[in-house]
Amino acid sequence: MRFNPRLPPATKALGLRDFWTDQDGAVTVDWVVLSAAVVGLGIASIAAVRSGVADLGGEIASSLSGATVAALGELGDAAAAAWSYTPLNDSKWSVRLTDMRATMAGATTSDYTAAFDNLLQMTVDMGGAPGTVDYGLRDEYAAIQIVMEENGITLPDGYPDMRSF
Repeated sequence: MRFNPRLPPATKALGLRDFWTDQDGAVTVDWVVLSAAVVGLGIASIAAVRSGVADLGGEIASSLSGATVAALGELGDAAAAAWSYTPLNDSKWSVRLTDMRATMAGATTSDYTAAFDNLLQMTVDMGGAPGTVDYGLRDEYAAIQIVMEENGITLPDGYPDMRSF
């Protein structure tokens, strides 16, 4: 049943009667009300979390402002003392290190230099860059350097330090 109000005859001449009885715009009004409700819920949500987010931001800012950052390579003496080499091949590492200790027993600085030169040359022979240690030879190089340092001999200048691998 269609709504048919009793309007004065003058409204028919002005077209108001058709406007008054037309229901095509009712869906538009429903969407306007629904959209307003969604916007209202969004504003209410923002109001509810605004103070908590501001407090959290302040806590993060104060925590970060009091933090100190150590640059790589500047970790201090305690970190250097606690540093240890992580071998690429764990299963053979203890044997390799024991063999290196036996091989290099009583070695001089020139003996260690010759061993380093041999590994560096092998790297170049395999296509690596001069002055670098091939990935597969790093355990051998580290074993030589560890035994050398255990014997109180420092790494000669110009040779890569195993700590840089």
